[in-house]
Amino acid sequence: MVEFIFLNKDSFIIVGCLFIILGLTLIVITEKISQIKTFIIGFIAFCSGIILLGSLITVGLFSKEYTALEITELKPNLKKEELMKFDIRFLESVLNELREKKLKEIQEKKEMEIQEIINQ
Repeated sequence: MVEFIFLNKDSFIIVGCLFIILGLTLIVITEKISQIKTFIIGFIAFCSGIILLGSLITVGLFSKEYTALEITELKPNLKKEELMKFDIRFLESVLNELREKKLKEIQEKKEMEIQEIINQ
């Protein structure tokens, strides 16, 4: 389940937001009691969106496997099974270090491009 959420996290965000927007729209346009079906459909859509985004947030914050998958995405030569042996705090610190290194590499690359432009 965690791998499914990790691999489809962009879809979870998009579909969850769409369900929330659709649900709120249907709830807001319901003015009369006779439109109870529209209200119920809107409420169900809203709750479904909340559940999708909530599951993504919950898994992202509290799952060691999700953090290990993020690390292996940034550093593919590490094995997820070996990373699962470590504590979640350690994995989060490794993930933060990898993110910082990636940001520094991007920043250095931009600086090199700027220097090349200036030198030309």
